[in-house]
Amino acid sequence: MNTLCYVLDMFVRGGHKSGVSPMNVATEFDAFLARAGLSVSADRREAMIAGYEDLRKRVALLRQKRKPSSAPCSVFSVDVRRLS
Repeated sequence: MNTLCYVLDMFVRGGHKSGVSPMNVATEFDAFLARAGLSVSADRREAMIAGYEDLRKRVALLRQKRKPSSAPCSVFSVDVRRLS
C-alpha cells in the first residue's frame, strides 16, 4: 500500500480528535509519519502540517451526523419516464 494512503487510512480510521491544539496537531502529524516510516524535510514541514490540519477539519465535516433527508437517495430525483 502506498505510504501516504497508509497514513490517511490510519487517520480516517480514528486517529483524529476534534479540538486539538496546533501544537498537538504537529505532534500527531509527526506520530503518523513515524508510524508510516516517512519523513518530511524541514522546509516543507509547516506546509504539510497546515495541509494535515485542513484534512482533519474535512474528515470531521464528513463524519458529522446527518439528517435522513440529506441522504443521497433523497438529494437526487430521476424522472424514469425520460429514461425510456
